[in-house]
Amino acid sequence: MQLNSFQISQLRALLAGERPLAQFCDCTEGEFLCRSGLVRALPPKTGIRALVTITERGRLELARLAA
Repeated sequence: MQLNSFQISQLRALLAGERPLAQFCDCTEGEFLCRSGLVRALPPKTGIRALVTITERGRLELARLAA
């Protein structure tokens, strides 16, 4: 999979923790990462908005890029 530098930086940022879904998917790169299966949306918890986290596939893609 060919990722641009912004998409890679977004995946790396998700390694540090979860991000709000609305902000993440507000850009085309974020939407692409969600649709590609590299990140996933977590259902909202009580009183908290939906969040985005990196998937195992996303972690493997980052590891492949680092190699």
